[in-house]
This record gives sequence, C-alpha cells and structure tokens, in this order.
Amino acid sequence: MTALVDLIKQSGADAWELTSVETTGWEFYFIKHQLDQHRAKHVTHTHVTLYKTHEDGSVGSARGEIAPTLSDAQVQQELANLLTSASYVHNKAYNLSAPKHLEAYMPEEADVEKMSEQLISLMRSLPEDETKDINSYEIFTSKKKIQYQNSNGVNLSQTLPNMYLEVILNARDANHEIELFRSFNGGNVDVDGIQAALEEALQAGKDRLVAKPTPKLKKYPVVFTNEHAVKIYEYFLTQLNTGMQFFGISTWKVGKDICEAAKEKLTIESLRFLPNSSCNKLFDDDGVLIQDRTLLEANVPQAFFGQRMFNEYTGHDDAFDVTNVQVRGVGQEDSQLIAGDYIEPIDFSDFSVNPQTGDISGEIRLAYWHHDGQVTPITGGSISGNAMSLFPKTHISKDLKQYDNMVIPHITRIDEMNIAGIE
Repeated sequence: MTALVDLIKQSGADAWELTSVETTGWEFYFIKHQLDQHRAKHVTHTHVTLYKTHEDGSVGSARGEIAPTLSDAQVQQELANLLTSASYVHNKAYNLSAPKHLEAYMPEEADVEKMSEQLISLMRSLPEDETKDINSYEIFTSKKKIQYQNSNGVNLSQTLPNMYLEVILNARDANHEIELFRSFNGGNVDVDGIQAALEEALQAGKDRLVAKPTPKLKKYPVVFTNEHAVKIYEYFLTQLNTGMQFFGISTWKVGKDICEAAKEKLTIESLRFLPNSSCNKLFDDDGVLIQDRTLLEANVPQAFFGQRMFNEYTGHDDAFDVTNVQVRGVGQEDSQLIAGDYIEPIDFSDFSVNPQTGDISGEIRLAYWHHDGQVTPITGGSISGNAMSLFPKTHISKDLKQYDNMVIPHITRIDEMNIAGIE
C-alpha cells in the first residue's frame, strides 16, 4: 500500500483517493442438505481515483482498479491512463474529505467460522415433510477490511462482517410442484428471525398450491407485513439524497412539510450502528465519518445525505452517505391495521418502487385476501399505485421490524391501491 501511495503521489495528480477492500470468507453450496462444493476466499480489490484541476477551475476525475500483480512500471502506466481520462472531464470543483477525530463504534471481529456453522445448523433444523422441503441453499460468510486514504491526509480503516443466505424451497401436492426463493443478508446470523421467515415461506408454498385467481377488486387496501415494504420507505429516503436534489428530481426542502395532507408523520434517522446490520460502517465511501442524525422529522426534512460531491454542490457540506436507517412514525397498534378487508401480499414475481417517481408495481405470485372474516390465498394479477400520492392514505404500526440495515414499521397499510385481478 505504501509503495502504491508513493506512485500515486508521483503521478502528477492534483488530488487522489485510494480504497482497498480485503475480503476473507467461506462459501458453501448445498443440494438438499448434501454439500455439493465449498471454497475459501481471500481477495483484495484496490481502486484509485485521480483528480486533475483545469485552467478554468473545473475538475476532472477518473477511477480504476489496480491489480496487486502489476509491476511499478505497469502501475505508473495505469495511473497515466487515468489522468488522461480525467483530462476529458469538467466538473464543478469540490473538496475531498478532511481528517477528523474518529470517535466511533468499533465492530467486533467477525467470526466467519461461527456464522457458517450457525447457518448450516439452522438449515438442517427446518421442519420438512413430503409436501414441503428444501431444494438447495448457498451460504456466504465473510469479513471485509476496508482502508480509505486521500491526498488530504485522511487514513481510515474498518472491518465489516457479513453473511448471506440464499434458499430455494419446494412445495408440492399430487398434481403440482412449485419453487420459492428467499434470501437473507446481515452482519451476523439472526437465527430466530431467519428460521421464522423460512418456516413461513414453507407454509406459503403450500398455500400457493391451492391459491385462487386474484379477484378484480379495483381500489382496495393493501397491507405489507414483510420485506417488500422496505422498497416503499427507500423511496422516501431517496428524496433526501443530495444527488436527487442536484438533478432536480427531489423537490424536498429543509423545514418544509413533504405532504401536509398526510395524517401519518414519518421520521427517518441515520444510525451509525444497528445490531446484526451488514452496514455498520465507521465512514462512507468518500472517507466521511457516519453519524446518528435525523433526516426527516414528522414529515419535515431536517438534513440530507449523499456523496461528497453532491453534498458540497447543494450546500450540505457536513452530510455523509447513510448506511443504517430507521423509519418510524406516530403509528397505530397492529390490530388496527389488520382490521376489515385487505390484501396481504407475500410473494411477487416482481415488486418495484421507482426511486424517482414513487410509482409502485408488483405482479402477485401469492397474497392472502382477508375478506368477510375469511382468509383466501390468491395468485395472479397485480397491485399498483404511487407512494407519494397515496401517502395521505398510508397507515403504519408503532412496532418496528429490522431487515438488515433498515428498520421500518412492522406493518404498513395503504388504502385504495389499484388491484388488477384475473378472475
């Protein structure tokens, strides 16, 4: 690393950034519960960004990866190529991050072996029978050591643990068999949470086999009780991004209510540390220290976040890129949100919320139709709407639930969504 820094300093760049990510981990691939293959991983990726100031005061930059096998002469050539690329770019000048005293949560050393053992044991403990079982699963556990340096004298390092589990489940009856996919990401293994989610998925598979066609309900309440709701709240978070502000996509302003007609009052907070999150970073990709900060309070923006360049362009010099987020509000009791008739989506063939417009769309693979005191599994058709226009008709629970680096209301109910049925 020192030798590479010296070569960068000799390259003729007016400013520079250097990020090195060293990943150590294990990978396991199972068919049923039989280990098909496994491997250990130890790789390092090093990226360099070089900056060149032009006579008109604008700045050009270019980023590239420097392979560890390159000789000094080859590295010098790569750096020269980056400077050439930077000479074609003319952006408004901005400053790189400056050194600050690091008073931050220091994560525990990741125990890759323990995480792997926990996941394998968890998968083997799931209840299976002739109607529902595990098709295959893949386990990835790792720790990443990240080091960031720049020409302003910033030199920071952090280690992040990570686990990822990908599971394919089967459900069958005498005439049909279907597959369901589930994935889980985190900083550590939430054994109880993952097990509960997989057991629910196995039951969902059986319900899908007997699901009826989705009726044409037109405008109808939809109640989100799982990870799909994360995408809805990510839309609101995105509107607080300085990049969205710079390009005029978000019109939110500090101190101005985002929707005066909304009865629910959302608060969005950046959290430096969140138990079991895979994103407990000390600093962001620009070397800026991450802090606990309220971004939106009772529907009123208080601060913005984003990349260093856009933060400075939009006048938010003390901003940083958020990693962990908590969304909460005044909220209601769960029992209030699941009263009456509604659709509860469980699986989509695709579910998306446009980060620019807030348009919601999803094709239903499995949902539960709660109506007239009954619960009917349904499939087919779609739901749609717009997160912002439906915000006045959105109701959330007091209780919260965590999905990796996001904590959101346990239940989100949106009235009058569009339901395109197939019945």
